[in-house]
Amino acid sequence: MPEAERAPVGGRGRPRPSPGIRQTPSGKWQARYRDPSGRLRGKTFVRRGDAQAFLVATKTDLHRGVWIDPSRSMTRFGDLAGGWLDNRLNLRRTSLARDESYLRNHVLPAFGDPPLGRLERQGIQAWVKDLSAAGLAPRTVQMCYQILKSILDAAVASRLIAESPFKRIVLPRVPNSENLYLTAEEEILLWKSSGSLIT
Repeated sequence: MPEAERAPVGGRGRPRPSPGIRQTPSGKWQARYRDPSGRLRGKTFVRRGDAQAFLVATKTDLHRGVWIDPSRSMTRFGDLAGGWLDNRLNLRRTSLARDESYLRNHVLPAFGDPPLGRLERQGIQAWVKDLSAAGLAPRTVQMCYQILKSILDAAVASRLIAESPFKRIVLPRVPNSENLYLTAEEEILLWKSSGSLIT
Protein backbone atom coordinates (compact mmCIF):
# COMPACT_ATOMS: atom_id res chain seq x y z
CA MET A 1 0.00 0.00 0.00
CA PRO A 2 1.47 3.44 -0.89
CA GLU A 3 2.46 5.56 2.10
CA ALA A 4 -0.19 8.18 1.34
CA GLU A 5 -2.93 5.59 1.62
CA ARG A 6 -1.89 4.00 4.90
CA ALA A 7 -4.04 4.63 7.94
CA PRO A 8 -2.37 6.83 10.55
CA VAL A 9 -0.82 4.75 13.32
CA GLY A 10 -0.79 5.61 17.02
CA GLY A 11 1.98 5.10 19.54
CA ARG A 12 1.24 1.36 20.06
CA GLY A 13 0.77 0.52 16.43
CA ARG A 14 -2.99 1.03 16.48
CA PRO A 15 -4.65 2.98 13.65
CA ARG A 16 -5.48 6.49 14.77
CA PRO A 17 -9.16 7.52 14.54
CA SER A 18 -9.78 9.40 11.31
CA PRO A 19 -12.44 11.91 10.23
CA GLY A 20 -15.62 10.68 8.57
CA ILE A 21 -18.75 8.78 9.47
CA ARG A 22 -18.63 5.67 11.63
CA GLN A 23 -21.21 3.53 13.36
CA THR A 24 -20.83 3.17 17.10
CA PRO A 25 -21.32 -0.11 19.01
CA SER A 26 -24.73 1.20 20.11
CA GLY A 27 -25.83 1.47 16.48
CA LYS A 28 -25.73 5.25 16.31
CA TRP A 29 -23.71 7.26 13.80
CA GLN A 30 -20.80 9.51 14.68
CA ALA A 31 -19.57 12.33 12.44
CA ARG A 32 -15.88 13.03 13.08
CA TYR A 33 -13.78 15.94 11.88
CA ARG A 34 -10.61 17.80 12.76
CA ASP A 35 -10.76 21.36 14.05
CA PRO A 36 -8.24 24.04 12.97
CA SER A 37 -5.80 22.87 15.65
CA GLY A 38 -5.87 19.31 14.33
CA ARG A 39 -7.90 17.94 17.23
CA LEU A 40 -10.35 15.19 16.28
CA ARG A 41 -13.91 16.02 17.26
CA GLY A 42 -17.18 14.19 16.87
CA LYS A 43 -20.92 14.36 17.27
CA THR A 44 -23.30 11.40 17.44
CA PHE A 45 -26.66 11.07 15.71
CA VAL A 46 -29.38 8.42 15.53
CA ARG A 47 -29.57 8.57 11.73
CA ARG A 48 -26.66 8.31 9.34
CA GLY A 49 -28.16 11.00 7.10
CA ASP A 50 -28.15 13.51 9.96
CA ALA A 51 -24.52 12.71 10.73
CA GLN A 52 -23.59 13.16 7.06
CA ALA A 53 -25.41 16.50 6.83
CA PHE A 54 -23.68 17.73 9.98
CA LEU A 55 -20.28 16.69 8.65
CA VAL A 56 -20.83 18.45 5.32
CA ALA A 57 -21.95 21.66 7.07
CA THR A 58 -19.03 21.52 9.49
CA LYS A 59 -16.49 21.03 6.72
CA THR A 60 -18.01 24.00 4.88
CA ASP A 61 -17.68 26.18 7.98
CA LEU A 62 -14.07 25.06 8.46
CA HIS A 63 -13.26 25.84 4.83
CA ARG A 64 -14.86 29.30 5.10
CA GLY A 65 -13.12 30.04 8.39
CA VAL A 66 -16.38 30.54 10.28
CA TRP A 67 -16.34 27.36 12.36
CA ILE A 68 -17.04 27.93 16.06
CA ASP A 69 -15.81 25.69 18.85
CA PRO A 70 -18.97 23.95 20.19
CA SER A 71 -17.67 24.27 23.75
CA ARG A 72 -18.01 28.06 23.52
CA SER A 73 -21.77 27.75 23.04
CA MET A 74 -21.96 26.17 26.50
CA THR A 75 -21.46 29.63 28.06
CA ARG A 76 -24.44 30.40 30.31
CA PHE A 77 -26.72 33.13 29.02
CA GLY A 78 -26.77 34.69 32.48
CA ASP A 79 -22.99 35.03 32.53
CA LEU A 80 -22.98 36.87 29.21
CA ALA A 81 -25.93 39.06 30.22
CA GLY A 82 -24.03 40.49 33.20
CA GLY A 83 -21.19 41.67 30.99
CA TRP A 84 -23.61 43.07 28.43
CA LEU A 85 -25.28 45.23 31.05
CA ASP A 86 -21.95 46.46 32.46
CA ASN A 87 -20.81 47.54 28.99
CA ARG A 88 -23.84 49.65 28.11
CA LEU A 89 -22.72 53.15 27.19
CA ASN A 90 -24.31 56.54 26.57
CA LEU A 91 -27.51 55.74 28.45
CA ARG A 92 -29.15 57.94 31.03
CA ARG A 93 -29.21 56.55 34.55
CA THR A 94 -32.97 56.05 34.37
CA SER A 95 -32.68 54.12 31.09
CA LEU A 96 -29.95 51.89 32.50
CA ALA A 97 -32.05 51.21 35.59
CA ARG A 98 -35.03 50.34 33.36
CA ASP A 99 -32.98 47.87 31.30
CA GLU A 100 -31.55 46.29 34.45
CA SER A 101 -35.06 45.85 35.80
CA TYR A 102 -36.36 44.26 32.59
CA LEU A 103 -33.32 41.97 32.44
CA ARG A 104 -33.61 40.89 36.08
CA ASN A 105 -37.39 40.48 36.20
CA HIS A 106 -38.32 39.19 32.75
CA VAL A 107 -35.29 37.94 30.79
CA LEU A 108 -33.02 36.15 33.27
CA PRO A 109 -35.80 34.12 34.96
CA ALA A 110 -36.50 32.51 31.58
CA PHE A 111 -33.02 32.28 30.04
CA GLY A 112 -30.45 32.79 32.80
CA ASP A 113 -29.38 29.18 33.33
CA PRO A 114 -29.38 27.49 29.88
CA PRO A 115 -26.21 27.62 27.76
CA LEU A 116 -26.34 29.90 24.74
CA GLY A 117 -26.26 27.02 22.28
CA ARG A 118 -29.54 25.61 23.58
CA LEU A 119 -31.67 28.69 23.09
CA GLU A 120 -34.13 28.13 20.23
CA ARG A 121 -36.66 30.20 18.33
CA GLN A 122 -39.61 28.21 19.68
CA GLY A 123 -38.62 28.94 23.27
CA ILE A 124 -38.21 32.65 22.56
CA GLN A 125 -41.60 32.86 20.85
CA ALA A 126 -43.23 31.06 23.79
CA TRP A 127 -41.56 33.50 26.19
CA VAL A 128 -42.93 36.50 24.26
CA LYS A 129 -46.39 34.97 24.41
CA ASP A 130 -46.08 34.33 28.16
CA LEU A 131 -45.04 37.93 28.83
CA SER A 132 -48.10 39.19 26.96
CA ALA A 133 -50.36 36.70 28.75
CA ALA A 134 -48.98 37.89 32.10
CA GLY A 135 -50.35 41.36 31.36
CA LEU A 136 -47.20 43.24 30.34
CA ALA A 137 -47.82 46.18 28.03
CA PRO A 138 -46.86 45.55 24.39
CA ARG A 139 -44.12 48.17 24.58
CA THR A 140 -42.63 46.48 27.65
CA VAL A 141 -42.68 43.12 25.89
CA GLN A 142 -40.87 44.63 22.91
CA MET A 143 -38.25 46.21 25.16
CA CYS A 144 -37.62 42.88 26.90
CA TYR A 145 -37.39 41.23 23.50
CA GLN A 146 -34.84 43.78 22.32
CA ILE A 147 -32.68 43.25 25.41
CA LEU A 148 -32.62 39.50 24.80
CA LYS A 149 -31.89 40.00 21.11
CA SER A 150 -29.05 42.43 21.82
CA ILE A 151 -27.37 39.97 24.18
CA LEU A 152 -27.59 37.14 21.65
CA ASP A 153 -26.32 39.44 18.89
CA ALA A 154 -23.33 40.10 21.15
CA ALA A 155 -22.86 36.34 21.50
CA VAL A 156 -22.70 36.00 17.70
CA ALA A 157 -20.23 38.89 17.44
CA SER A 158 -18.04 37.24 20.10
CA ARG A 159 -18.21 33.92 18.20
CA LEU A 160 -19.89 32.11 21.07
CA ILE A 161 -22.70 30.91 18.78
CA ALA A 162 -22.87 30.71 14.99
CA GLU A 163 -26.18 32.54 14.60
CA SER A 164 -28.93 34.11 16.64
CA PRO A 165 -32.20 32.15 17.05
CA PHE A 166 -34.19 35.35 16.41
CA LYS A 167 -36.02 34.49 13.21
CA ARG A 168 -39.55 35.68 12.50
CA ILE A 169 -40.51 36.23 16.12
CA VAL A 170 -44.07 37.59 16.35
CA LEU A 171 -44.33 40.56 18.72
CA PRO A 172 -47.44 42.25 20.14
CA ARG A 173 -48.54 45.42 18.42
CA VAL A 174 -47.93 48.68 20.24
CA PRO A 175 -51.00 50.97 20.10
CA ASN A 176 -50.34 54.38 18.62
CA SER A 177 -51.30 56.04 21.89
CA GLU A 178 -48.60 54.10 23.68
CA ASN A 179 -45.96 55.24 21.21
CA LEU A 180 -46.43 58.79 22.46
CA TYR A 181 -44.60 57.90 25.67
CA LEU A 182 -41.44 56.44 24.14
CA THR A 183 -38.16 57.95 25.25
CA ALA A 184 -35.41 58.67 22.71
CA GLU A 185 -33.51 55.55 23.77
CA GLU A 186 -36.62 53.39 23.46
CA GLU A 187 -37.34 54.69 19.98
CA ILE A 188 -33.82 53.70 18.88
CA LEU A 189 -34.12 50.23 20.40
CA LEU A 190 -37.53 49.60 18.87
CA TRP A 191 -36.29 50.81 15.48
CA LYS A 192 -33.40 48.32 15.69
CA SER A 193 -35.80 45.49 16.49
CA SER A 194 -38.30 46.37 13.77
CA GLY A 195 -36.62 44.00 11.32
CA SER A 196 -37.90 41.10 13.40
CA LEU A 197 -41.39 42.53 13.99
CA ILE A 198 -44.06 40.83 11.93
CA THR A 199 -46.94 43.15 11.13
